[in-house]
Amino acid sequence: DATIVRSTIDLGKNLGLTIVAEGVESLEIWNALRELGCSLAQGYLIGRPMPAQELVPHLGRMLPEDEGVTHAATGIATRIP
Repeated sequence: DATIVRSTIDLGKNLGLTIVAEGVESLEIWNALRELGCSLAQGYLIGRPMPAQELVPHLGRMLPEDEGVTHAATGIATRIP
């Protein structure tokens, strides 16, 4: 799986695309994606589906830093530091 993900990230970067990982549900996956060079992520780790009126307040919140995760929201994806 890691080989496919790494190859996909590399292909996207070589084509000048912004890479967004979908379905990020754990810090383990988040950290692996960071190591593979992925720059954006979305998924349950960042936020579960919610009504539109809850989105803006959610984007202003930070994930717990003691878990080693910080983020700057960009649209509905989150930048992987």
